[in-house]
Amino acid sequence: MTTSEYVFDVRVEEFETRVLAASHERPVMVDFWAAWCEPCKMLTPVLEAVATKHEGAVLVAKVNSDEEPELAAQLGVRSLPTVMLFVEGAIVDRFVGVQSGAAVEQFIAAHLPRASDPQRGAAAALRAQGRNEEAAVLLREAAAAEPDDLQLRADLADLCIDMGRLEEADQLLARLPAAALEDPRFRRLKARALLAELAQAQTGAASAEDPEQLTQTAAIAALRGDHAAALDILMRVLRLAPGYKDGQAQAVIKAIFELLGEHDDLVGRYRRKMASALH
Repeated sequence: MTTSEYVFDVRVEEFETRVLAASHERPVMVDFWAAWCEPCKMLTPVLEAVATKHEGAVLVAKVNSDEEPELAAQLGVRSLPTVMLFVEGAIVDRFVGVQSGAAVEQFIAAHLPRASDPQRGAAAALRAQGRNEEAAVLLREAAAAEPDDLQLRADLADLCIDMGRLEEADQLLARLPAAALEDPRFRRLKARALLAELAQAQTGAASAEDPEQLTQTAAIAALRGDHAAALDILMRVLRLAPGYKDGQAQAVIKAIFELLGEHDDLVGRYRRKMASALH
């Protein structure tokens, strides 16, 4: 029994219409739970409160994993509670375990209608045309007018990283409220900023024995999307100098994991390699 009109139970035969189709009109959080799961019971009122607060701008569909095991398995549910966010018929994000109301708000924030949407859309169009300076000006003006709009700050930080304005990006990310650090987008931005700082310091061709140059080369490879090559180079750094700069290689490896996401095959493979190299 739910206390919000925006929270409902859903079975596998209803999933296409009540979740996939509905998510083309507004975001739908799908909460996989079970009656025996105490953390699920703790999360339920948090999700109901968020859905009620937004008055239908986001829905919560609850799936009993014991009654719908095939659906849970099909969507890769391994632990309870698991919450997936569906937008435009696809999973755009997920979390596992009990979260605070503030963390759930951050989880859905990027997908809710906002007053800044026209400015963000215009800035995105300018970026697509290569007019980054104009996009930056627009985003700065919008962020000044809406200082609490974290997605504007994220867009501007993302653009600054692309433009090599790393000091400005760092300042934007450093002023984030603590709850925002639970947002995967901001974690990825911080990871990209770290890689960009290392890549920007690149001074020459990589030496087979120099941890600094190897780490910088790995950062460049990661930024251009060659994650496996970057991780291979960092494994070499761990073998050569595991304590270099207080574990810088491990920090860069974790930044790449953040960009890839926990469910990427490379993450599991190289996490095992890192553990082996360090012990």
